[in-house]
Amino acid sequence: GHRFPEFDAIGSAFGVVCIAKKLGKNAFLVTDKEKTMAKPLVERAETELPGVVVSTETAKLEFAKSKKNLLIVVDTHIKSFVESPDLLSMSKMTIVIDHHRKAVDYIDDAVIFFHDPSASSASELVTELIEYIPAVDETGSFVADALLSGIMLDTKNFILRVGVGTFEAAAKLKDLGADPIRVKKLFSNDIESYHERNRIVDSARKYKNCAIAVADVESKDIRLISAQAADELLTISGVDASFVIFTLGDAV
Repeated sequence: GHRFPEFDAIGSAFGVVCIAKKLGKNAFLVTDKEKTMAKPLVERAETELPGVVVSTETAKLEFAKSKKNLLIVVDTHIKSFVESPDLLSMSKMTIVIDHHRKAVDYIDDAVIFFHDPSASSASELVTELIEYIPAVDETGSFVADALLSGIMLDTKNFILRVGVGTFEAAAKLKDLGADPIRVKKLFSNDIESYHERNRIVDSARKYKNCAIAVADVESKDIRLISAQAADELLTISGVDASFVIFTLGDAV
C-alpha cells in the first residue's frame, strides 16, 4: 500500500493476502508497524495471522530468494507513494488495485491495473474480487472485519462516495463474518488521544467554507489524531473542506 497506511490500505492488503493463501501461495503484508495508522488491525493480525505482517527489509530478502515473486500494490497507483519504492523497483511482476483518480507518475508496468475511481475504497474492490474466486468462500472474520474497516473509513461510515457496489460488498463481508460493532471498536481512541483530538477541533477557525486548525499537541499518533480531527470538522454546518496543520520532526 501507500506510506503511512490507514485502514483501507491495510484492510485491502489483508484481503489480498487471504486470496493468495486460499490459492495455496505464500503471502505477506509489507508495512512499517510503527508508522501505520491502522495499528489496532495490525496488532490483531499478530494473533489471527502470525508472521504475515513483515517489514520492507524482510520483504526484500524474500524477493531476493526467488525470481517468481508477485507484488500487489493496493490503495495507491503512484510510484512515489508506495510503502517501499525499492521493493517496487525489484518487482518483475506487479498488480495494482486502486480507487483513486489516475494521476501522473503511476505504475506503468503493471501486468494488471485494476483501477475503478467509482468504487468507494480499495477494500470494496478486493471484496469484489473475493466474490469471483471460488476458493475464497470463507475469509475468516478477521479478514472480513479488515475489509469492512477499510470501507467504513473511506466512506465515513457509509456517508460519502457510496455506491450500490459498496453496500453489496458490505453485505458480502457480513456473510463472511464481519461484525460492524467489532470494526467500530478498531477506530476507538484512548482517553489521551480523545482529549488531544478535541483540543485540535477547539482550535479551528473558519475561513470562507473551510475549517483550519493547528495541532499544538505532542503525540506519537499525531497523523491519526489530526486526520480524525479533520473528519470531525467536516461535520460542522457550512464547512466543505477541513485542514489540520501539524509538525512532524522538521516538517509541517
